[in-house]
Parts: sequence; C-alpha cells; structure tokens
Amino acid sequence: MGVVLVTGAAGYIGSRLVRRLASSQEVISFDVVALSRSKPVETVVSVLGSYASPADLEVLDEYEIDSV
Repeated sequence: MGVVLVTGAAGYIGSRLVRRLASSQEVISFDVVALSRSKPVETVVSVLGSYASPADLEVLDEYEIDSV
C-alpha cells in the first residue's frame, strides 16, 4: 500500500485527479492525501495549506508519501 499526494486538489485538474484516484482505490491499494488551499470535494484525507509554505508542508510529515 502506498500514499499518493495530490497538490492543488481543489483546482480543475487536481479535483479530477483526486476523483479518479479515489474511485480506483478498489482496484489498486493506496491512499490519497490532498493538499489544497481550499477543501477538496472528494472524501479523501485532505490537508489545507499551500505547497509554498514550509509550515503547511510540515503537516505532511505524518504521512509516508510515495508519489506526488
């Protein structure tokens, strides 16, 4: 099992990617963590913050992220 981080998860491309990854979890064993400045629509683990903020990125330390 791995962890996939999607940045910009509330944006146009990011929201579609999160939706697609969340629906494929039944076939592939991984977790999705969404990093976004606003709450993503999908029901995945989400971290509110900016990729440009070191303090926000520190929150991601609790996850063992395999792919971005």
